[in-house]
Amino acid sequence: PSQLFEFNPRFKSHKPKTALTELIVAGGTFIALGGGAYYSWQKSEEYHTDYRAATQLSEVNRLKDEANKWDKNTQYLTAAEIAATAWLTRTVINYARIKKAEKEVKRIQRFDLRR
Repeated sequence: PSQLFEFNPRFKSHKPKTALTELIVAGGTFIALGGGAYYSWQKSEEYHTDYRAATQLSEVNRLKDEANKWDKNTQYLTAAEIAATAWLTRTVINYARIKKAEKEVKRIQRFDLRR
């Protein structure tokens, strides 16, 4: 059964354990980036609210700059999360294919044992 995974070019991850590891890492990256983007968005909103309520010019400028900085961070993190979503989707599909191939190998082995 290991030859199926070692020599089949359709699978980028050659072994089920490697595929599972990649799936876990992709999922963790996706969750971390999602959390980071949400936190950054919250900070941006917070500074924006403070900026609108500020009365002194120096405070207005500082809070506006902070809001813009967190807004940019949110945009970058969101773009990274889109890439992580694509990676996670690919690893889920890849893992499902490997599991299906494993099942097929076991089925063939059972069939061979019956002869």
